[in-house]
This record gives sequence, structure tokens and C-alpha cells, in this order.
Amino acid sequence: MDMTENEKWAYLGGIIDGEGNIRIDLAKNPRRFMQYTGRLTVANTDIRMINWLKDNFQGYIWTRKRDDDFARSRGWKDCYHWIKILNSPSREFIEKVMPFLITKKDRMQILLEFLDTKSTAGIPITEETRKKRLELIDRMNHLNKRGI
Repeated sequence: MDMTENEKWAYLGGIIDGEGNIRIDLAKNPRRFMQYTGRLTVANTDIRMINWLKDNFQGYIWTRKRDDDFARSRGWKDCYHWIKILNSPSREFIEKVMPFLITKKDRMQILLEFLDTKSTAGIPITEETRKKRLELIDRMNHLNKRGI
């Protein structure tokens, strides 16, 4: 099925609202400083959707194999994850999908606030920026709790 560019963004918004997870990861990298990363993940057992996302919006695919006896005995399928890192160059991507979001719009807004705190790689951040990022992570984590 051929879609216009606008239809693709609208469809993506629906997928993100229904199947997406938006978060800010905090990890210590090998050089021993904290690294903050925005991440969008969509998980589905139908690889066709995941391939469509990658073909149209880049990112990468990770597969969670369900090949153990426990999973097989319950009929669980493999699960495919489309992952897109959302960093400063992703601002245009976020701004294009935002009008089509309903349930995840608040999370994407937090991610935009997070991107406003990003600086040039390798330049240490201020204590004020670190506190702001941690506050944004807390807000995001609260929204991502089950039942919220």
C-alpha cells in the first residue's frame, strides 16, 4: 500500500501510541562518565511492521527469541523490536510525529525538554543540567509506570 508522507507520520504516531515505549536511558559508559540517551522502542510479533518502521524511519531491529521450553509450551512467538535513538539530530523526527500522538505526546514533550539540555559530546555538563536531566528521567519513569 502506498502512503503519502503525511500518512506515514500519522501511521507512525498510531503505532507509537499503541505499541511504543519512549524513555531516557542513563548508563555509565566505559570512560566512566554518565551517558544520557533518548530511546523509542516499538515491539511486535509481526516482523512486517518492524521492517516497515526501519525502512521508513531508520533505526535498528533487535529480536527476542522465544526458543526456550517455557515459551514454546505457552505458544509464545518471537518478539521484534524497532529501536530508534532520539538524540539532538532527532528533533525534526520528533516534531513531525508529535501532531499525531495522543497517549504518548507527554512523554515525547519530556524528551524534547531533555534534548534542550544536550551539549556537544565530551563537554562536561553543569550540576544544574545534571539535576534537570534527572528530574526529566523521573517524570518519564513516572509516566511509564504500569497503570499510569
